[in-house]
Amino acid sequence: MTEYYMERMTWKEVEAVIAEGVDAILLPIGTTEQHGPHMPLDTDCVIARGIAERAAAAAEEAGLRVLIAPTLNVTLSWYHMQYPGSMRLSTTTFLQVFNEVCESLHHHGFRNVIVVNGHGGNVAALTVAVNYYLETTARCVFLLQWWELAGDI
Repeated sequence: MTEYYMERMTWKEVEAVIAEGVDAILLPIGTTEQHGPHMPLDTDCVIARGIAERAAAAAEEAGLRVLIAPTLNVTLSWYHMQYPGSMRLSTTTFLQVFNEVCESLHHHGFRNVIVVNGHGGNVAALTVAVNYYLETTARCVFLLQWWELAGDI
């Protein structure tokens, strides 16, 4: 089975994938927050990673090579801080982290960065982040949110 998760690879393996030609890298973004008393704090991360993994497998079946970057798992959840275990970044810090992660990926040769967002609380900031990144670097980052993929039942 092909390894999709970049963090499970050595740097030499990542270098080889880039040299062979990687079509895209998926950047799962969730958060660490409460989801009621019955669900784990990483629910949004699990969703984003799951979609990314299925997309990478589907891409491979279509003859494309896609990697999955490490999940950004602490993002915008200031409104859940009354629940133990919830974590948050300020919007300013989140925007800076997003920018630096994208810069790191582009630095290493990943030209098609696709964000897979699993947390509704990130929508506004991610919209600003991808637009600001394009404005300041002239490089696109594509934004995918699972609820935009979901069809009517």
